[in-house]
Amino acid sequence: MIEARVRVISAANGMAWVRSSESSGCSACQSQSSCGISGIGKYLLRNRAALPIHQPDAHVGDELKVCVDEAELLRASHLNFYGNVEGT
Repeated sequence: MIEARVRVISAANGMAWVRSSESSGCSACQSQSSCGISGIGKYLLRNRAALPIHQPDAHVGDELKVCVDEAELLRASHLNFYGNVEGT
């Protein structure tokens, strides 16, 4: 399970827009130099767009923990990659 701390930057209608902090997730991991997932973490830090998540009780400034199963992340990356390859 990949975990990252995020901060709520906007919240409305049950949705929270969150942005990761540079000191969470892969950036804070002791194994990042030998982990393939850390490349994804570095990419996400470079492209720090706010992401929407369903969190009805969130308020601006709240810190949340977001967890993603490694298998689901890999599956989503394959779908994204192969979808782009087939679409060209």
